Amino acid sequence: MIRTLCALVASTSLAFALVACSDDAVDQKETPASCETIVETCHPLDQGSGPIHECHEQAEAETATETSCAAIKEQCLKTCAPK
Repeated sequence: MIRTLCALVASTSLAFALVACSDDAVDQKETPASCETIVETCHPLDQGSGPIHECHEQAEAETATETSCAAIKEQCLKTCAPK
């Protein structure tokens, strides 16, 4: 009886742990490389408006993809180059 109870508690705990871990993995989105480059370059210079801000926001958008960031990368890196 005690072994059965211990086994039930252990399996229930393991099930909760697996569910918690799997939720974290699903919620995380990998940032495409071109988007990350834009963010790293533009973020320190972003003052909240203007072309630098637009580049930064587009690269961090939920809808940003490698294709969308690659299309703006060259111009954004020029825009965000330290003066």
